[in-house]
Amino acid sequence: MGKITVAGLGPGGMEHLPLRTFELLRSAPTIYLRTEKHPLVNELRNQGICFESFDRFYEQEDSFEEVYQNIVRFLIEKAAACPDRIVYAVPGHPMVAERTVELLLESAKGVIEVEILPAMSCLDAVYATLGIDPTKGLQIIDCLELTEPDTVRFNPSVPMLCTQLYHKRIASEVKLTLMEVYPDDHQVVLVRRAGVAGEERVESLPLYQLDRQNWIDYLTSL
Repeated sequence: MGKITVAGLGPGGMEHLPLRTFELLRSAPTIYLRTEKHPLVNELRNQGICFESFDRFYEQEDSFEEVYQNIVRFLIEKAAACPDRIVYAVPGHPMVAERTVELLLESAKGVIEVEILPAMSCLDAVYATLGIDPTKGLQIIDCLELTEPDTVRFNPSVPMLCTQLYHKRIASEVKLTLMEVYPDDHQVVLVRRAGVAGEERVESLPLYQLDRQNWIDYLTSL
């Protein structure tokens, strides 16, 4: 039976990368990254760590679900043919908002051994940046869910954290969904690169301006 070790890279800074994961990345012969769009990638290269990314799948498929299915299929095929374990590294914590890991655990049962190496998640970084205690009451929703308003339910009386607001187009769709429930001038907070020292950006603004921010990227939460 082959083995895949799924390692979390944390929110972005080297100081948040677990030592065990760093040592594994330096010694593993085969490393795959879900994406190179992560602040830690350049530092990994500087450390002489070689890897292959799956960014090409994003260019080949029409939906994220197809991308994720292809990644999982590729990993299982490689692990089955490889005598040594392979490492699959993902942003943040492997079990937090990481659909590929969810699919991998389902598909690998009885076929491939999967080990999970945890790390600080993007949520943990946002909690620290904004001073949020999630045990006081917090809804966590993927912004892609908010682009399909008929499939998501949320309680506007409870604070909400929306992850993966990665593009202005997504921000526009999320804004329209939220404006069905909240006043147009309801104050929201955008957070970019939480946990990345010297690069964090936090801005409060009215909801109707959400999609007018040119600095929104793949490391932005609402």
